[in-house]
Amino acid sequence: MSLVLALGLSGLIAVFIILLKSQIAAAFTDHEEIASSVIVLSPVMAFLVFGDFTQTILSGTIRAMGRQKQATVFCILTYWLFITPSAYVFAFQLDLGVAGLWLGYPIGSLFLAASFVWIIHFADWELLSQQAVERVQKESQAVAKADKDNSQELAELKQSSKE
Repeated sequence: MSLVLALGLSGLIAVFIILLKSQIAAAFTDHEEIASSVIVLSPVMAFLVFGDFTQTILSGTIRAMGRQKQATVFCILTYWLFITPSAYVFAFQLDLGVAGLWLGYPIGSLFLAASFVWIIHFADWELLSQQAVERVQKESQAVAKADKDNSQELAELKQSSKE
């Protein structure tokens, strides 16, 4: 459900970015050349929103699964194997300039989002739920012990203050 929500919201934001690109540029600068660059880069930014929203939402699920290390590896590989090389190719080999540099990001974000979908889809949910139950039980025991220790300390403080 969160993935559907992310795609819907990112689609809505992308439409607003494209439709309001001139107003967005005008809100941030009076410089005509910069405003022109913002207008040119707006479709790239709108495209970036899809992958970025999606991978951000999915990263929360991955954190809850306890798979941060796996996600970190995918993030590092995505930046070095997709974003940086594609930005270089678009900017310098295809001579797209600044727009080319920015085109690498949506490509990488979409790859990262797809990687996160893969991690989530192929997870062993039985094992993950068992591990979650064990974590909750262990944390509950730690909280109960801390409460007991705090109660004892409080009782000792009350006793010493009476003396």
